Amino acid sequence: MPDIDDNIAALREAMASGALKVRTKTEGVEKEVWYRSYSEMRQALADLLEQRDGPRSRRTLAGFRSGA
Repeated sequence: MPDIDDNIAALREAMASGALKVRTKTEGVEKEVWYRSYSEMRQALADLLEQRDGPRSRRTLAGFRSGA
């Protein structure tokens, strides 16, 4: 999954620098993507992480009930 990892790294680097443009190069093909907002970049990053790692499950760590 080096392509996804490269895209994640490029997106994180752009986000850290405040840029809305991300440029990647995969197998000799250069790609440039402009995002409209930081929020859109965060969603793209979440999508890439889900593709790489699979969906995150929501687990209950502890449950509480009132003593009524």
